This record gives sequence, C-alpha cells and structure tokens, in this order.
Amino acid sequence: MRKHTNIEHKNAKQEKEILFVTTAHKRYDTRIFSKECSYLKNKFGYNISLLVADGNGNEVTNNIRIYDIGASANKFKRYSTTLFKTFLFIRKLDISVIHIHDPELIFISYFLKKIGKIKVIYDVHEDFHLAMIDRPYLNKFLRNIIATTFMVFENYISKQFDFIITATPSINKRFKKLNRSATINNYPIINELNSSKIRKKQQQICYLGSIDLNRGIAEVVDSLTMVNGQLKLAGFFDPISVRNKLIERKGWEKVHELGIINRDEAASLFSESIAGICTFHPLSNHINSQPNKIFEYMSSGLPVIISNFPIWEKIIEKYNCGISVNPLDPKSISDGINYLLNNHEIAYNLGQNGLKAIKNELNWDKEVEKLNTIYKKLLCEII
Repeated sequence: MRKHTNIEHKNAKQEKEILFVTTAHKRYDTRIFSKECSYLKNKFGYNISLLVADGNGNEVTNNIRIYDIGASANKFKRYSTTLFKTFLFIRKLDISVIHIHDPELIFISYFLKKIGKIKVIYDVHEDFHLAMIDRPYLNKFLRNIIATTFMVFENYISKQFDFIITATPSINKRFKKLNRSATINNYPIINELNSSKIRKKQQQICYLGSIDLNRGIAEVVDSLTMVNGQLKLAGFFDPISVRNKLIERKGWEKVHELGIINRDEAASLFSESIAGICTFHPLSNHINSQPNKIFEYMSSGLPVIISNFPIWEKIIEKYNCGISVNPLDPKSISDGINYLLNNHEIAYNLGQNGLKAIKNELNWDKEVEKLNTIYKKLLCEII
C-alpha cells in the first residue's frame, strides 16, 4: 500500500470540503463554531463550512462560510421540514465529510452516506437516551419507550458512520463498543474568559448557562436566604415559566438577572465574582457529565461550587479547585457559598489551582490536536 505524503495531506485539507451541520445549536455555538470549526480552519488549514438553521442568513465569519437554511417555527417542523431541507441542501454540495452535532441528524446522514459516498462524523454532546429519560414533561412510561427506541436506532446507525466523537469519557464508553471513537473534551480556550480589566471582587457568586429546575436553580435561590451575598444569574430560562416560579421564592431578592450575555461580558462577570456555581440535580444524564461551565469557571480563576457527584468530586480532589455540596439541600449549598464568600484568600487559592489545571491540562489546545489527528486519518482514507 502506497504511503501518503505530507504534501498529499495538505492538498487534501484544502480540496476536500468538510461541512459541520447543526439544526439545533446557534451558529456561534462555542464547541461547534469557536472551537472545532475555527481551529480546524485557521490553525490547521482545513476547508471548513457550517450549515445552521436559525434564519439569520448566509455569511462568512472568521473565515468560515456559514449556510443558513432558515429557522423552524417549532420543534415539529425542525424534526420534519427542516431535516428534509437539510438533506436536499447537502445533496447539492460537493462535500467529502459531514460532521453532525444533533441526534436528529443521524437519520438523514445515514441516507446521505449511502447514496453520496461521503464520510460522516457524529459528534455526541450528550447521551440523548439518558437525557430523554430525565425529561419531566413526558409521561414516565412514554419517555422510556421513546428513549429506548431511539437508542436502538442510534446504535445501529452509529455503526455505519466513519467516526464517533464524544464530549465526555462516560459517553465514549457506550460508543466505543459500536465504532471507531474518541473523546474530545469540551475544555475551554486558554485565556478566552480572562477579563482584560482588573475588577474588584464583589460579595457574589455567579451562574452562567441554561437555567432550568433540573439544573438546581430553585435550591440555589432558596439557599440565598441564608447567604450574605448575591447571585449574578446569566443565561436563558428553559422554559420561561421557570422564572415565574422562581420570582415567588424569598431568595429571589438576592438574584441579579443579567439575561443572555456574550463572551466578553462573561469574562467581566467572572472577574468580579468570588465563585462559580453548578449544582445540577442527580439525574441519569447529569451524574456522569462534564458541564462546560465548570471548566470555564476554572479558566477564569474562579473556585467552583459543584454537586457532590463522584466524577465531579474527582475534579476538585485532583486539582484542589473548589467544594462540593448536596444539590438538593439549600442549607448545604448555602454553607458552601458562605465558606467561600467569607474566606476570600482560600477562594482565591482554589481559583488559582483551577486556572493552573486549565493552562497545563484541561484546555482546548490539547483537545483540538486529537481532533486534527482524526481528520488527517479520515481525509487520507478518501484520497
């Protein structure tokens, strides 16, 4: 078998178009756009484009061509009309590899692979089977049926793809039994969330991300009645009715809402906070997860207050970068918050330990090298 030269690989990177596809995420999603697309394009020279479905139009940003097939009016249309439009759009392009990011895309990707001879990478952000089991708005029997049925199809179709990328080692345990796979951890970009301005620390903790009851926001709000400080809350309520329930709680008077903020604003928020909190409930899809917000807090020098899940506790035990609490107990949460708010030097030292861990080990620069290796191999298989 003839060996491929470095020149051949360089030409393959430039000639073979790789299309990242998402119908569920925003076009500037941190993992998809800022990390994977931008690094593969601008650091390694791959021919990268991105297909989204948000209705904001086509554009070229950060050297990435973004195609937009239009927003969906509701989830039903997203799972039907939008998927069909995505299928037809990709068929018209001269694509060598599609890199999909949503479970709903596996079905059309399977057919695209069969009829178009393209390679497919499935990027698994979460175990959808476990996430579905935890959905509170569905009947328990029904959600178990849906989750199990989807897992059967996902397992079968995943075997037909060319590579599976998983966001955590726990997800990879399942998929490595099915196909070639690797974990590309969603670690932060070094210095991305470090504010250029030195801000005075306020008597506050912060939370950034999707805000829902399963992520422990109600217990955190209740804990604030026993805390000498406030919570800066950034993100979107999922659903918006969550906010209506929270504002009736006594601890809400110590919540300062920021809404959806950009990355620069997030850096400013972190720079003025004492600690970052992430106290998800002990659900199937949470206890083995690696929430990106934990590592983002660490990357800005903040100590973390996290749920006492064994996998999460291993992080703070290894790097001495925070404390764990019972996410279902407001008193336990308040004790953790007060400990850091009342001991600024300890909080600072824990935060510096976390920052050191990010710079030395838990960063995107190391993870993207693994992603580059995967692409080098796949493109050589196409040549």
